[in-house]
Amino acid sequence: MRRKWGNNPELKDKLELAGWRYAQLIEIVDLRTNLQQCIDDGHDMRADIEITSFIEQDKKAYGHFVKTAEHNGKPCPVWDQAEAITFVSEVAGVDKKLAEDWLNHDWP
Repeated sequence: MRRKWGNNPELKDKLELAGWRYAQLIEIVDLRTNLQQCIDDGHDMRADIEITSFIEQDKKAYGHFVKTAEHNGKPCPVWDQAEAITFVSEVAGVDKKLAEDWLNHDWP
């Protein structure tokens, strides 16, 4: 199956950035952890720096997407597929079907 982003690296980058921003927003990942140490160690952290630059903006606009559920006595982030689709669609500037296809492809 041919993907719309297959021959469009700019679109792929936008979708990937949006997906990671959602994961950061809901705190499935914390790209800020050890970021400075990685930079100091000489690692290329440009992608993580770009994603973390949106944290406050994303929290203001999409903070209502952040949910937790208790697991073994600890709060854990909740991935909501419909909200992930909305988020990726809106921040990447693509339709929801394309956002859904990306999430199903890249975040199985």
